Amino acid sequence: QGMNIKSMTMNFSPQFVELRGFDSKIGKSDIQANGMIENILQYVFKDSMLQGTFSVKSSVMDLNEFMTEEEGASTATIDTSSLSIIEVPKNIDFILNSSITKLIYDDIEISNMAGSVIVRDSKVMMNNLKMNLMQGSMLMSGTYSTVNPKVPAVDFNMNISDFDIPMTFKYFNTVQSLAPVAKYATGRFSTQLKYASNLDATMMPDMKTMNGDGKMQTKNVVIAG
Repeated sequence: QGMNIKSMTMNFSPQFVELRGFDSKIGKSDIQANGMIENILQYVFKDSMLQGTFSVKSSVMDLNEFMTEEEGASTATIDTSSLSIIEVPKNIDFILNSSITKLIYDDIEISNMAGSVIVRDSKVMMNNLKMNLMQGSMLMSGTYSTVNPKVPAVDFNMNISDFDIPMTFKYFNTVQSLAPVAKYATGRFSTQLKYASNLDATMMPDMKTMNGDGKMQTKNVVIAG
């Protein structure tokens, strides 16, 4: 896509590397960022704790521009046997705060996405990640943990409000498989869902450890045809 860096200011010292300001454009996407990484020399030479905090903002982020045709293919064609456990380093303490006005992924348009991702204690934690999509909204928190690097675990809470049923059916093949009747339905649904499980060596859920609960509410649902 080509990258245009309008401005960038970095400060270096033995204690930290600071990104004072960063303003760039990649294709249709604009990215502004600032933050700091601390203890970088101790991390490199002594394997000490690496600490950092970054903030990223964007008015438009088009993820399709970052994907090849193969990466953009349907998830149904992905060979999961080639996946392996992604271990979260123990010696990283990192916070990423993000605010994206418009996010485009495949044909899905997400707006007003904001929240933080924390990497700490061999875990990746999403903290109140909120966004608007499917003519509704979603709030999500959760954890991916490799405290036991041989047995990763996930634990998520999702709160979906007023998703449009025809749009959800169109864009999510999981709904097409599990609830084909949605093809003939109009209306909206909301759901609060908790889910936790361990993952196997190919990053797929271990069915024996799956736990979940929640509730689903519908509004003005009509089934026809």
